[in-house]
Amino acid sequence: MGADVTGGSSSSGDGSLGFYTETFQWGASASKTFTHNLGTQNVAVSILEHGSNTTNGEDDSHQDLGYQALVRPTASNTVTVSWENQPGSTDQFTITVIG
Repeated sequence: MGADVTGGSSSSGDGSLGFYTETFQWGASASKTFTHNLGTQNVAVSILEHGSNTTNGEDDSHQDLGYQALVRPTASNTVTVSWENQPGSTDQFTITVIG
């Protein structure tokens, strides 16, 4: 499955914000790094799970309803996500990074 990737303009120091969003399947790795190219580690991150298999039984729920995610800005253009309880390899998510 190919990733769906979109992005907005990156911040230019004039107070404007940019964004990055990608739909992806988790796969087998313990962590995943996303390149947002926003030029800052000061970002807000949202992760939406599609077709949730969580115990609350709701589709399209934000990840914190079923998983404990650790999101770390690892450089000015990347964030790395890892999970306390790793999702299944075919679970589908959308990450949005704003900064």
